[in-house]
Order: sequence, then C-alpha cells, then structure tokens
Amino acid sequence: MRLLIFTLLMLLTSAISFAQMEETENYLTKEENEEWLKNFEKLENIELQLNAIQEKITADAKYMHPRPGISLTGLTNQQRQALRKREAKKPKATAACKILFVLNAGQTYVLNQQNQQFNRALLKLLNASNIDSINSLSSGTTAIYGARASCGAVLLSSNEEQLIAKLKKLQIQ
Repeated sequence: MRLLIFTLLMLLTSAISFAQMEETENYLTKEENEEWLKNFEKLENIELQLNAIQEKITADAKYMHPRPGISLTGLTNQQRQALRKREAKKPKATAACKILFVLNAGQTYVLNQQNQQFNRALLKLLNASNIDSINSLSSGTTAIYGARASCGAVLLSSNEEQLIAKLKKLQIQ
C-alpha cells in the first residue's frame, strides 16, 4: 500500500513539474536575429528590404517582450494581491531578443505591430519611394537605443514630406 501511495505521489509530482515547463523552441534567439540581419544586409534593393522588414515585424508580433519586474514596496497586502492577480493574467514573455525597427522621419517612430494600431497603419505607409535609406546595426545599438535593441536594430530614414504629413495625421487620430 505504501508503495502504491508513493508511486502515485511521484507521478503526481512529475506531472505537475512537466505541466509548468515552458516551450522554448519558438523563442526568438540572438543567433536567429543575427542570421536574419545578415540575410537582410544581402538584399539588393529597398523594396526587398521593406518587404523583409514587414514580414519580420508581423512574424515577431506573436512574441512578447519580457516585462520589467514590479515593485511591491509601499503597497498594502490587499494591493499586492490585486497586482499579482493582474500580472498573472498577462501573457507570459516569449522573447528576450527582438530586433528594433526605427523610422526617423521628422521624429522617431518605433515600428512594432504588437502594441498599437498606429504602427500597423505606419507599416502600410512604407514603400520604396518614400524611404531614403535603410541601415542595419548589429552591434553598439544598446548605447543608442538601450536594452530593447540588444539584438540589433534596423534604421529607416525618410525626408519625404507626404510621408511625414501622413504620419502626423495618423498620430493625431
């Protein structure tokens, strides 16, 4: 009987531990992003580069950036429990490493389809005729853009007045 109880207890414990394991095969890695940047640099023209950028941003939208830790200092026990409950409902982080895409057009815009409707509309505005240059950076980007660019950055620049006007109109909406 003891052996049966012990076996059931071990099975239950192992089932719980396997249920809590995270699937890591779909995580974005620094190596995968470095490989993408190398392939990106080989693309022959701005149109192909813009297509690759839009595909990458769309594909990476399913991955969540890790959120910074929360501070519970100065909160009551009730407030702490409520905060922990809200945090537990949020999606878990699945990417510690994403390429940062930045558009400089009068002001700086971070292209990230995951968090705003504005950025989806912004991606649709980008085409070869209104982008002056595209540069990829794989090192030294954290000095400029901080930790969110630790896996590299792609900088787009435009002085196209029509694009800037459309961006301002989008921002107002």
